Amino acid sequence: MSEYKTGDNFRIEEIRIDRMMMISIAVFFISVALFILLTYLGLKIHVTYNILIRPEYEIIGLVILPLLNIILHELIHALTYLIVSKGAIKDFEFGFVFKKMIAYCYLKKDISIRDYRLIALMPLLILLPAAVVIYMIIPGPASSLFLVISLTGPVFDIYYIFKLRRFSSGCKIRETREQDHLFVLVPE
Repeated sequence: MSEYKTGDNFRIEEIRIDRMMMISIAVFFISVALFILLTYLGLKIHVTYNILIRPEYEIIGLVILPLLNIILHELIHALTYLIVSKGAIKDFEFGFVFKKMIAYCYLKKDISIRDYRLIALMPLLILLPAAVVIYMIIPGPASSLFLVISLTGPVFDIYYIFKLRRFSSGCKIRETREQDHLFVLVPE
């Protein structure tokens, strides 16, 4: 699993990813408030500009778009890993931690913090602008939900980056399947 050999000079620091439940609850309430606000604004735009979307499409969108967003989010992590780290498909796996209600893309190999930061931020950088454009073109409950999930979905990715801010780009990251801690391999 590790790219390091026995003779390499490095120390391992464990970074606990604590407060996840508290963050999840806060993100949930913020998401609900944003969804209500954006839906209200979207419906006002519907009426003002006479944009009509059939209700059955909105209902389908409310079901499909959150799932699509989650899948795209994790696929973007994986594709960014493949491009940036020149890794292979066998180097990662997807999963869901029901206890924490988070989907994840788990990297089986150690990667540099620089690459990890880029991989973590990429869903935010791609999905959020796309969601804003969709909301501006087709405002309504479904596009509001897609926008809210695109904005709040990367919260844990940003939290991971925040926890790693004191480490240099020369360090490597080792993830865990449980998604509750990371190992930082610091060169000495």
